[in-house]
Amino acid sequence: MHWIYWAIFAAAILHVIEEYSTGFLPWFRRAIPSLAAAMTPSWAFSINLLFLLLALGTALGSHLPPLARLPLAGIVLINAVLHVGVTIARRDYSPGLITAVLLYIPLGLLAYIYEFTSGKLSLTPAMLSILIALVLHSTVPLSLRLRLGR
Repeated sequence: MHWIYWAIFAAAILHVIEEYSTGFLPWFRRAIPSLAAAMTPSWAFSINLLFLLLALGTALGSHLPPLARLPLAGIVLINAVLHVGVTIARRDYSPGLITAVLLYIPLGLLAYIYEFTSGKLSLTPAMLSILIALVLHSTVPLSLRLRLGR
């Protein structure tokens, strides 16, 4: 079932397309004005390219142990939770919400379920993969703050 990582890669492409086509950059600038100046089109392109390369690398590395693969699933789950949470808090559509809910949540959960049911994963590496995903995902706001010199 290593196809799941290819499916996450495809979902990531669709997610980036949804964000760009529905105005993520202007929405972000309105939603988080304290980071607006750092959220440039070139920064957004770079961070999305890095994420897509990570997703592609994970799909190509399906032979690697679960701890090397699962942070990708964790990242998409965290991203989906953020999209849903911000949408609820602001009562405003967060560009990327549709693919986050319809693709990221089921595929991210399916990756964890697959790894657990295949007997290749125990609780400690699963928790570690979530921690790694949190650290990787936190580089996004941290890099924006660094760009602003804060």
